[in-house]
Amino acid sequence: MYSSYFFIIIPLLLTAYIHMWNPLGFPVSPPYDESIYIRRTIEVLFNYSPQEGLLYDHPFFLQIFLAAILWPVLNSISSNLVAGDVHSIELIYLIFKVAMGILSVIGTLLVYEIAKRYYNRNVAFIASIIFAVMPITLTLRNVFLEPVQLPFLLISILFAVCVKKGLVKENGSNNKNKNKNRNRNTLILTLLSGIFLGLTLFTKISAFTFIPLVGYLLFSNRAMENRDFKSIALWLMPIVLIPSLWPAYALYEGQLDLWFKGIFFQTHRTAQSFFSSLNVDFNRDPVFLMIGIAGVVFSVVIKRDVLILLWVVPFLLYLYLIGFVSHWHFIPIFPAFCIAGANMIAGLSDMIVKIAKRNGKFQKILPYVIIHQ
Repeated sequence: MYSSYFFIIIPLLLTAYIHMWNPLGFPVSPPYDESIYIRRTIEVLFNYSPQEGLLYDHPFFLQIFLAAILWPVLNSISSNLVAGDVHSIELIYLIFKVAMGILSVIGTLLVYEIAKRYYNRNVAFIASIIFAVMPITLTLRNVFLEPVQLPFLLISILFAVCVKKGLVKENGSNNKNKNKNRNRNTLILTLLSGIFLGLTLFTKISAFTFIPLVGYLLFSNRAMENRDFKSIALWLMPIVLIPSLWPAYALYEGQLDLWFKGIFFQTHRTAQSFFSSLNVDFNRDPVFLMIGIAGVVFSVVIKRDVLILLWVVPFLLYLYLIGFVSHWHFIPIFPAFCIAGANMIAGLSDMIVKIAKRNGKFQKILPYVIIHQ
């Protein structure tokens, strides 16, 4: 039992140290977008308005979520804050940075749980270690849309994986009651998966590219007994209704025309291209991208892994077609790269062990080869 805790505690400790160390000193120069989202959260806290100004560039969930979880802390120190005071600004900045560090730890746990349930514990351990320590994941320390969006996406995928693999608890004294409770619990997980995917969309609409992934996990096999229109509608309802709050708010405020203008503005910027932003990420962490890309090729081409295929390909295709891409826009597929890379490493290791067992001479020299490397 203790060994199973070891496999998850180590990645969580690494993530906590790496992502919460020196929160005020990292990064040295905060990104411009970060100040926008911090300001919007403060707007929700003190003016109770999810919309700042007349630019409808993104939905409201980031500022609402951060305001909700940070309200007790910020409210308790609000009397000590002074406008324009450096120490007051540093204190607010520290609170936001610690919150992002906690979200990173939660993300690591979710990566582990998804990989463990879909593959095995070895893949989960390697994937969570990669997610915890690779330099490119330090982007999660920034107050951007994607780091806040990521845990909700991973929770939605985790619930769907539990349904896909039949990991639904059965309660009841006989088979009839067990099947009834199993179907009910499956429907609850389906609804929860839809709710969290809806919140993911309410953070950033580009998450619609993950609908095929979650839908495949939920409805591709016989894990759910009642695979009828009702269960599909139960899943789709929050996916449609939750992000619809964004245009509904614009309509209520009489600003639907501004909402359409904001959408057009966001989808027609061309300052940063797909490949230039990908090149930025490659320069920042070439090892991660090489492991991730190789892992995706291994998983999709060799293993025929639909999970990785649907997680990565629709999202990359969307980014390529949309035109405007920043280097942090790739964050939603970082976990897929970690899991695919871990699956490749574990798969190649198993192949080497099997070859070593078949060839006695190779088995004898293998330890020396590893030591030499």
